[in-house]
Amino acid sequence: TLLVTWLLLAVGISKDLLILGDRGAMTPQLLCAVVSWGRWRQLELLWVKVAWLSFAYLFSFAGTLLYAVQQTRLVKDVDSENVTIADFTAVLE
Repeated sequence: TLLVTWLLLAVGISKDLLILGDRGAMTPQLLCAVVSWGRWRQLELLWVKVAWLSFAYLFSFAGTLLYAVQQTRLVKDVDSENVTIADFTAVLE
């Protein structure tokens, strides 16, 4: 899901997101031009990276909470349907 989101952002906003840092240069002058362009383009597209990172964090956090709820329900269901060691414990006060 996160990869698909990143690719959709790259295709929808700018394909430069996919090639930043991957351009080669044959001469020192071309290398200087590529580095200059890459730095300018990176700063220009920084908001896209920040937006994707925020989405990835929120998506992962929500997914973790949903997984925890699902696992808790599953454990409760299995425990109520089966005889486990917890059914034979005593609490001493």
